[in-house]
Amino acid sequence: MCPYKLPQDITSEHLPLSPLGLLNTVTFIALSCTVVYLNVIVDIYGELSSSSILNFISRGVLMGGLVFTILFTFVSSLMRKSNWEMVRLLHRIDTRLSSVGVQFNYKRQFYMAIAYTILWVTFVFLLIGYHCFYSSLGTMNYVKMCIHITSHYVAVTAYGAFMSHFFYMLVAIYSRFAAININFSRHFLTKSAKERTPGQDDGEVKELRIAHDELNDLLDCVNSFLSIVAMAGITLSIFLWVLSCSSMYKRNVDDRESLLLSPIGYVLWSSYFAFFVVTVIVMASRVTSEGRRTAVLIHKGMNLHPNHPDLQEIFSMQLQSREPVASCGLFTYDYTLLYSVLGSISIYTTIFIQFDSFNYKA
Repeated sequence: MCPYKLPQDITSEHLPLSPLGLLNTVTFIALSCTVVYLNVIVDIYGELSSSSILNFISRGVLMGGLVFTILFTFVSSLMRKSNWEMVRLLHRIDTRLSSVGVQFNYKRQFYMAIAYTILWVTFVFLLIGYHCFYSSLGTMNYVKMCIHITSHYVAVTAYGAFMSHFFYMLVAIYSRFAAININFSRHFLTKSAKERTPGQDDGEVKELRIAHDELNDLLDCVNSFLSIVAMAGITLSIFLWVLSCSSMYKRNVDDRESLLLSPIGYVLWSSYFAFFVVTVIVMASRVTSEGRRTAVLIHKGMNLHPNHPDLQEIFSMQLQSREPVASCGLFTYDYTLLYSVLGSISIYTTIFIQFDSFNYKA
C-alpha cells in the first residue's frame, strides 16, 4: 500500500518516502475515493436486497472497508518512520539476547510468515473469484462488473495487509518472550543453578531484565500504531457476521434462486475477516500468557536462591507493572474479547431479524 525501501544501516534514522512510494500512495487513495464515489454516492448497482436494513448495512460495510483502505494507506505513509523504529528496537533486543546465549530460529518465523501470507492471499482470490462468478450471473455490464470486483479487491487486500502486519509483530514479540523464559529456566531453575556462587549470573539477569523491558516498550508501540486501527476491523467483522446470519434467515423465508448466492458471499466475507480477528486474538493471548509465565519463573528462581535474590527481586517488581498485554485502550485482545464478539453477533442478529421481518414476508 505504501512501499518504501528500508535503509541498509540499522542505525540510520533517515527513511525518506521515494517518488515511487508517493506515486503509489496517491494512486491508491485516488482509486479508493473513486470506488467509494461510484458505490455509495452514484449507487450504480441499485437495490441489493428487498430488505432496507440489509441494503443500508451492506453499503455501509463496503464503504467502511474502502475508508479503512484510505486510512491505512495514508497512515502507512506517515508512520513509516515509526515502523522503522519498531524494527530497530527489535534488532536491539535480539542483539542483547544473543549476548547471553539466546538463539532464535529465524527460518521458522520466516516460513510461518510466508505460510500465513499465502493463506490470506489465497482467501482474497477466493473472494474475487466468487464475485466474478456472481456478477456473471446477472445483467451487470463489464464496466460495472470491473468496478464491482475492484471495489471488493481494494477493501479486502488493505485489511489483510494491515492485520497480517499486526500478526507478524505479535509473533516476533511472543517468540522473544518465550526465548527469555527458556533461557531463564535453563540458567536458574536447574539443579546446577543451586550450586552457583552469588553474583555469578547477575549479568545475565540484568540483560534479560532489560530485554524484557524493551519488549514491553515494543508491545506498547504495536498497541499505539496497530491495535487501535485493528479495532475497526473487529467492528467490521461483527457487522459482516450479522449480515451473514440475516441473509441466511432471508434465504429460508424467500425461495427465489437469485438469493441463493447472497448468503454464501456474506459467509465468505465474514470468514475472511474473522480469520484475522481469531489469529490476532490467539497470538495476543499467547503473548500475555508468556509474560505471566515469566513472573512465575522469576519467583521460582527467587525460592531457589534465597540468599542472593536482589536482581531477581528487581526483575519481579518490574513484572508487576510491565505485564505484556496487547490492547487498543478500550479492550484487551484475548479470548474474553472473542466471546464478547460472539455475544454481540447473537444479540444484533436477533434485533435485525425482528425489525426487518415484515420485509421478508412482503
